[in-house]
Amino acid sequence: MDKERFIMMLGERLNLTREESVLVSDALDDNFFLSKSNKEATVKSIMNNIKVDEDKASDIYETCVSIVKEEIKNKLKHPFRSQD
Repeated sequence: MDKERFIMMLGERLNLTREESVLVSDALDDNFFLSKSNKEATVKSIMNNIKVDEDKASDIYETCVSIVKEEIKNKLKHPFRSQD
């Protein structure tokens, strides 16, 4: 999955503006967000980037992880299918 598609999916699932989705994506890029040990740092980065409370930032984090996991599972099930 490319970054633009990820940003679009974030906006759709979380009802975020494109700018907010880009800021969330930047926060994820700054941290290895799939690692549970980096969850706190990633959530704090999301909180700082888009000015939300910890609960909302945690929900955003969980949604991001869910999107990535779904895409990985889909790619493993259908390795030769186009990502578009």
